[in-house]
Amino acid sequence: MSVREQIMASLMEALGTVDGVQLVERNRTSRLPDGLTPALVMFDGDLDGATDRPHAANRNLTFPMTAEAEIYGYVEASDANVGAARDELFSATVKAVWTHMPLRQLLAANDGGLSMDGAAFPPPASAPDTAAAIFVMRLRLPYVFDPKNP
Repeated sequence: MSVREQIMASLMEALGTVDGVQLVERNRTSRLPDGLTPALVMFDGDLDGATDRPHAANRNLTFPMTAEAEIYGYVEASDANVGAARDELFSATVKAVWTHMPLRQLLAANDGGLSMDGAAFPPPASAPDTAAAIFVMRLRLPYVFDPKNP
């Protein structure tokens, strides 16, 4: 399994530790069923890096890369509580990702790191019997890419 895939799989494991979440999926393209919230969906992002560093013929050609992922959080609650419910899920997701030791150990083993490249909180929308709200968290996970062991 590639290092990038190991990172994505470990992120999914971290998301699975968020209490009270009814659905955790990766790259889901179909609409969420009504009422199946809170939910977290992670989408694989790009892989950024450059291979244009000068190198000696006998040197291992490792170079920095950054895996990206987007995590979408979905909640439903009353109009009065939907913002707080979204913030609670966002906070729990941040805590789960940043405190997941297997992810931290994997990143450390590959000279990597973890940063949030921002988060979006669009205005809530109406849902069948409640209000619905989402957040989108953009993560950047830099690591050292080794073409001999991608």
